[in-house]
Amino acid sequence: MQSDSSGVRPRTRTQQARWDDIVEATIQVLDSDGYAAASVDRIAQAAQTSKATVLYHFTTKEAIYDEVVRSLYERGEATMRQPMDAAVGGPQFLTAYLDANLRFIATNTAHVNAVHQILGSRFSEYDLPDGIAELAQKLAAGQADGSLDDFDPTVMAFAIRAVIDSFSFHVGQVGLDHAIAQITGLFIKATTN
Repeated sequence: MQSDSSGVRPRTRTQQARWDDIVEATIQVLDSDGYAAASVDRIAQAAQTSKATVLYHFTTKEAIYDEVVRSLYERGEATMRQPMDAAVGGPQFLTAYLDANLRFIATNTAHVNAVHQILGSRFSEYDLPDGIAELAQKLAAGQADGSLDDFDPTVMAFAIRAVIDSFSFHVGQVGLDHAIAQITGLFIKATTN
């Protein structure tokens, strides 16, 4: 099998399935047992494979963690981009942004928790997307078109992200639709007349 331009060999369907099993097992182990318990042996056991197979696909435990983090951000981007891009005007964008983020968290709680576990131990090793800058730009665009009031877009972006990120630790404590309505209402009131 030839390598692609990045030097990475394409995986067969069987190899991809095993890769996915290992990533999913890692997510489950991190979510249920925590970072300290997530050894390669424990991940292999959860994936119903051998340690050698895990290390064939991922040369280190850190490589598995890298894939867990990368795949969450990739999945989130793929899920949330379309509703946000379809929104017209600041309030509609803000509503779509909050709804997409909160629903993504609620439907991917184990994966989100696994990434929290990893970032809690290895945050400085990751170059994560800067959601604050993009969100602040979208808020400023809403101000420019007159659909949002006057406020500091960067400070508001920090506040919005803080609420979304905090929600990920408390998802399930209130109904999802109720939480989305309350959080969206709060930020719509804070950003419009």
